Amino acid sequence: MRPLILSPLFASVEGLPFVGVKTASRLQKFGTPRILDLLWSFPTHLETRVFYETLTHAPSKGLVSCEVRVVAHMTPQRRQQPYRVLCDQNNQMLSLVFFHAQKPYLQQALPVGESRLICGVLDRTAAGLQIIHPDYMGDKKARSEWEGMFPIYSLTAGISQNSYRKILKGALSRLPDLPEWLPDSVLTKHQWPAWKDAMLRGHHPTEESDVLPSAPHRERLAFDELLAYQISLSLFRKTYLKKPGQVFEGTKKLASKVYQGLPFQLTHDQEEVLKTLSAELKNSTAMMRLLQGDVGSGKTIVALLAMLQVVESGGQCALLVPTEILAQQHYETLRSFLKGTGVTLGLFLGRAPKKEKESLRHDLETGAIQIAIGTHTLLEEEMVFHRLGFVVIDEQHRFGVAQRQRLINKGEGVNVLVMSATPIPRSLALTLYGDLDISLLKEKPKNRLPIQTKVLSLERLRDVHEALKRAVSEGQKIYWVCPLIEESEALDLGHTKARLEILKGLLGADKVSWIHGRMSAEEKEKAIQDFKNGPSSVLVSTTVIEVGIHIPEATIMIIEHAERFGLAQLHQLRGRVGRGNQSSTCLLLYGKQLSAIGKKRLAIMRATDDGFLIAEEDLRLRGVGDLLGTKQSGVPDFKIASLETQGHLLQEAYFLAREMVAQQKDEIDTNPALKLLISLFQRRS
Repeated sequence: MRPLILSPLFASVEGLPFVGVKTASRLQKFGTPRILDLLWSFPTHLETRVFYETLTHAPSKGLVSCEVRVVAHMTPQRRQQPYRVLCDQNNQMLSLVFFHAQKPYLQQALPVGESRLICGVLDRTAAGLQIIHPDYMGDKKARSEWEGMFPIYSLTAGISQNSYRKILKGALSRLPDLPEWLPDSVLTKHQWPAWKDAMLRGHHPTEESDVLPSAPHRERLAFDELLAYQISLSLFRKTYLKKPGQVFEGTKKLASKVYQGLPFQLTHDQEEVLKTLSAELKNSTAMMRLLQGDVGSGKTIVALLAMLQVVESGGQCALLVPTEILAQQHYETLRSFLKGTGVTLGLFLGRAPKKEKESLRHDLETGAIQIAIGTHTLLEEEMVFHRLGFVVIDEQHRFGVAQRQRLINKGEGVNVLVMSATPIPRSLALTLYGDLDISLLKEKPKNRLPIQTKVLSLERLRDVHEALKRAVSEGQKIYWVCPLIEESEALDLGHTKARLEILKGLLGADKVSWIHGRMSAEEKEKAIQDFKNGPSSVLVSTTVIEVGIHIPEATIMIIEHAERFGLAQLHQLRGRVGRGNQSSTCLLLYGKQLSAIGKKRLAIMRATDDGFLIAEEDLRLRGVGDLLGTKQSGVPDFKIASLETQGHLLQEAYFLAREMVAQQKDEIDTNPALKLLISLFQRRS
């Protein structure tokens, strides 16, 4: 239950002065339906307002304040025309322009013959001076209030800066005095203010540095949010580990059968991780583990062998993946490994026919399906397991904590293994997935041949085309990746549609297939099958193929405008080749405008194929925010904290959270200050 002292902050904005029904609706659409939501939205910059006695030397397109005398109201003759109010400004004519104007309001606010104070952006046109939709129109006695520096917010249409500041004044008056949750040592170390002082300073900046993320009050609030997130993770872990987990001893008979059929030997890292997973499955405490593996390090076979221990003990397993392509790929891979074992698999896809879905649901509920592989379909309420004991989540960054929990809740004491699609720098893995233990797979299978990486200018595209024709004539399979699907006016980059037509003309229409993210699952599957088993030799693609595509016959990866991709993404794309017994090549094509960072990225890719080293270099070059990307659902959508500019606070928040939770003998309710912190940043469901 939320502490009562926070109730005013969680109240609707409709209770604030200057907020009517229309304004409340606009704020709701803007994502600020509660008073606290308003307060979390800080100004982006400061604006200096100068009062001009005359506009003769005032800057065009600049913000001005001046006194005017209203001369006339000009009602538009046609609906498309704006409403104009003509004013005299020290013997110059100034036109105030309004679109979709409310005539009665303007006549009342700007009566003819009266003097008024006007503030807005001055525009010098052939017809004279004008201000479109002034920010402020009021009594000239208020001049002192409209000179100086003013905070500017990012707002939705229909709400002016002046109106928003008035609303915020009421919101700030609701701020309660809260007990301090941060230790004195932390506040002293960073010279951070108290929480309420930080909030007030955030909305009353007096200099440009006050609106920067590095300002002490902004850093303190960002740290609060990171700390609340880390405490939530630690509490979840502490609570989950208290629950008894299912015990799966296994017999190793199924694993032995699979071992005998493997065309390769497990690496030392794989063996060690399997020992850890096996021990945890035999333990009465539920497993919660993150498996990080480099591209091609063999995460799937490790997960499968662990699943077999559960299956042997009468439990069911679920393998959750983000896309239908990846689900199909895993299904085929596991089915080939499990030949002759008698283990039953079920493939759960959203596009499956109704009768097939019903049959699969029945087999899942009765226990006939021992390993379920699927997309978000597995999260649906009607998907009921007979005895779910082990959940494996591939590409964990594509699923949030809540989605993970929804699947776990389909069983009692379920063991959980989440797998990363690409290595994550250790500091980030600790802080963003603080509720999980971590295992690493750094070695690659001994039979893997190294991939030769070459860097070439796009100006030598003709040479690339000639080499491509030779490779196709030799029967090789080639990926060609472009940054865009179609031509963009904003970006002069390669796009798959144009490349598809060029390569069809070069090689023949049947030799080239096309895949991108806007295609249906069926279209994607057909493109992949044409490339894998059909006549197609070249697959032109966007980055939709960066994970989950396993085609051992593919030996060449060409990445157009490689300088536009992050290191981790380039490493993932390169990992689509080199999966068979033939030597492979990755060709990185760069454009004319190659930045310093772009050069460094390409040099790193040419120098190493160590995914963990590449992840650290990517973090160093791009920063935390760019590396993780705001779209990745595994990364929290923070209200205040910016991982790009305040990522350095992550690790400190992680260790402080662990320390605070460890000191709690009972539930967090026994520590009022920490409960307030958690409640402040609690996400709306």
